[in-house]
Amino acid sequence: MGKDIAIFDDMLKLKEAVIFIRKESIKGNLVAKNSLAETAGIEEGEVEPLLARMLDFPEFIELKRVSDSDGNEYIYSASEMTDRYVEILMGLKNKDLLKLIADTVRYESKKYPRPTRADLFTKKPYSIALDELKELLDSLGEESDYKDLKFTEASNGTRFIYSDQHMTKFYATKLAEWYEVLQYEIP
Repeated sequence: MGKDIAIFDDMLKLKEAVIFIRKESIKGNLVAKNSLAETAGIEEGEVEPLLARMLDFPEFIELKRVSDSDGNEYIYSASEMTDRYVEILMGLKNKDLLKLIADTVRYESKKYPRPTRADLFTKKPYSIALDELKELLDSLGEESDYKDLKFTEASNGTRFIYSDQHMTKFYATKLAEWYEVLQYEIP
């Protein structure tokens, strides 16, 4: 009987942890593995075994784990957050903003293909201060790892970044002009 109660208690803790992870994912937040002990009322030593048990349940299959460059582990619900959004959050946690900017520009240039508005990085989830962003963008040309990243402008002065591995300057400039000016002028 005592074993059944322990299993039931474990299941309740697991359910609490999963509900918490899903709610945080809806808000766009990753859940630090070490925070589960306090948020779900789980003993410090029980966190890892409970997380491992999640894999045994098909209804929790969407829960994923990621680690930052310091080895801190985070959990999120892939039903509520895309892997790309998680990559952005991890880039912010790793504090390698230049790489994060480059990865975003390359991703958009390849996937969509489209140039990226430079001011995108001042908005959430990036939230990079304008002065810091200016410094980062100015240093792009100095870094050999980012030589493929180029700038173009629409006729209204809006600055865009693109990767010449995936787009030509002509195409990036035409798209920038379309996004900023032409689409609003054509009825």
